[in-house]
Amino acid sequence: MTELVVTTRTDGYADDGLLSLREALLFAEIFATPVTIRFDPAAFAGSSNGTTAKLDLGTLAIGAPAKVTIEGRIGLDVVRIDGGFTGHPNAPNPGSRIMTIAAGAEVMLRGVALAKGFERGAAGLATQDGTEGASGGATTIHGAPGPPGNGGTGATGAVTNGGPAIAGISNAGSLTLDGVFFAGMNALAGVGGADGGAAVAIAVLLDTPALSAGSFAVIA
Repeated sequence: MTELVVTTRTDGYADDGLLSLREALLFAEIFATPVTIRFDPAAFAGSSNGTTAKLDLGTLAIGAPAKVTIEGRIGLDVVRIDGGFTGHPNAPNPGSRIMTIAAGAEVMLRGVALAKGFERGAAGLATQDGTEGASGGATTIHGAPGPPGNGGTGATGAVTNGGPAIAGISNAGSLTLDGVFFAGMNALAGVGGADGGAAVAIAVLLDTPALSAGSFAVIA
């Protein structure tokens, strides 16, 4: 078992002697052994900003073959991972999904609050039917003018549905939640294409997590 301690709130990768949550998750993918990630009380509980780690670089991606436990309890507090939703979906940087777990990754979240995640699904697309091709040139039958050639029929237009939106966790691996709280999640499914395209929503709404394909367990 390998233990990593997050020592900075700053989100990103830097050669500064500190360890961010994003860097710790990258190491968890590299190591061949299970990894537990904890948070340094001096950097989190001891700060005037409380225990929040804001995702300035967007969604946390956890890939295979990571086997990682994120332990967010610091005394009586829990670390809050903040997706940065501004309350304005049309803002230039409205916020991001909290986490994506790839197939083959194993993740346990323990004593963590996930807050202010946001995602907007991709819009659907509809294309119109193609137009009929132009008539061909005249033919001759025994010297007399024949009927014109027939142009090809236009291709049928295609319709695609609007994409899903997942504000909290998109899970295709193995996920266990133990004492995890969701708050302030917002997701907008992509609008459907014209002529019958439907919007599809896989979203986190009203502080309730929604998780995509993959195994999932909650410890009460």
